[in-house]
Amino acid sequence: MDRSSITGRGRTAFTLVELLVVVVIIGVLAGLIMPAVVWVRRSARSTECKNNLHQLYIALEVYRNAGDGYYPYAALLPSAKLNNLPRIRDVLEKDAGNPKVFKCPADTKGYYDSEGSSYEYNTRLGGERVLRGRFAEILGTTRIPVFYDYEDVHAPKGKPTSRNFVYLDGHVGSSRYAEVVEEEEGE
Repeated sequence: MDRSSITGRGRTAFTLVELLVVVVIIGVLAGLIMPAVVWVRRSARSTECKNNLHQLYIALEVYRNAGDGYYPYAALLPSAKLNNLPRIRDVLEKDAGNPKVFKCPADTKGYYDSEGSSYEYNTRLGGERVLRGRFAEILGTTRIPVFYDYEDVHAPKGKPTSRNFVYLDGHVGSSRYAEVVEEEEGE
């Protein structure tokens, strides 16, 4: 006869072994889920960064349309005070609307605080109305970057890093900075 039927009480507690098995299962599941959560968070930051770059591109186009099509002059690295040019944020903030578009969520080095933007502006565009010459002929608008991260910050640990770029034609993509520079200078 079953002991629980004699006493009239059912089993009310877990044994230590059962509790340990449950803890181990939860630990294994957490171990499997954590890398996915990290990947999702990194992917979300990169997506937010790409959205910010696209918004900056739209602000640049609004600025260009209001200024007879000329690209603005702006300082390359404003904190270095190499010249008296304004920060790109100061030039485009009115057209951008939201100052948060100048901050990349993956900016851990503080570029937003020191430079006014987490994104570098391609100063070669400054003062140009329409890109002319061999540079534009060879690369075309699909391969000339306008804004990009100051550093390679968008990649999983242990993988080659990359930056997000918005190009002259308005598309946004990720690439290693060295690849874009090699392509740009290989004219």
